[in-house]
Amino acid sequence: MSVYMPILPKNIKKYVIPALLTHSKGEFLRDIQMVKNARPKAKLVQLDVCDGKFVDNTTWGTPNQVKNLDIQMSFEVHLMVKNPEKAYKQWIEAGASRVVFHQEATKDPMSLAKAIKAAGAKPIIALNPDTSIVLEPLILKEIYGILMMGVHPGFGGQPMVGGTIQRVRTLRKKHPRLRIGVDGGVNAKNAQKLLDAGATELIMGSGFFKNNFSKN
Repeated sequence: MSVYMPILPKNIKKYVIPALLTHSKGEFLRDIQMVKNARPKAKLVQLDVCDGKFVDNTTWGTPNQVKNLDIQMSFEVHLMVKNPEKAYKQWIEAGASRVVFHQEATKDPMSLAKAIKAAGAKPIIALNPDTSIVLEPLILKEIYGILMMGVHPGFGGQPMVGGTIQRVRTLRKKHPRLRIGVDGGVNAKNAQKLLDAGATELIMGSGFFKNNFSKN
């Protein structure tokens, strides 16, 4: 039985990346199956990893546990963890094609981005709502893109912080070719506005899984 993407215009759905923030194996398997059954098919899924240190929440799943499940779909990992330098390699070995790390969690984002690339994945820097969007030219050459946080990370279901759309618009104006994702508070009401501002990917957690899936 197929389920359908949240009630969004078809031209928006192709930009959606579902995000899993789960606390048990059962939740993880349930949500993965929902992503697999969604139509149109998602190009990849984001696995949220919280360590209870960088953010006040913890999630289920070590790299080995996820690898052993053989989820059979492309995924990226969003490391909401302290010292992402210690975590990225195991996730790449588990199959992550993209690694999102927080600029606020590392002292040397440049070296981390290079290390992720050397390990065979694409590095993406996440910026919290109160983090400057002014980026050094050298780091832009090393990263695959930016993940603009629309909420303070760690918990799903939060409303988008005011000013997020303008931050996307400002970043797009400065960097016309930059890949820009938005994560946190993305829903049917603001999705088109985010795309119009310059976002290229929309990461949806609760906005995806808690919607009433139906044809539209």
